[in-house]
Amino acid sequence: MDLLNEKEAIGALELLFLAKDRKALLEISNNQSLSSQVRQYASALLSRPWLPWGGLRKTIMIVLFLAGVFGSLITGSLFFLVLVVFALLFSPRLVAECLVRFSRKS
Repeated sequence: MDLLNEKEAIGALELLFLAKDRKALLEISNNQSLSSQVRQYASALLSRPWLPWGGLRKTIMIVLFLAGVFGSLITGSLFFLVLVVFALLFSPRLVAECLVRFSRKS
């Protein structure tokens, strides 16, 4: 794949990301017939947002986060901070950052 086609492909991937077309980005990131740079860029786009894809996942994350924050403020118990940490695990970007950091250490 030449440089011009890769730039066009990356531009198309950016449009898919802006259109929130997660399925298409997943298919592209798993397609072995495309260049590795295009597949890696599609994977990076999937892990870019701080909030998860989909309304149900966003709702679960927000409910867990708010329950943890308000529970720890009201009761003073550190147990509720576990809910905050668990809510943060729904973030694709945070999970990707942790994977990159831990993979470098091992």
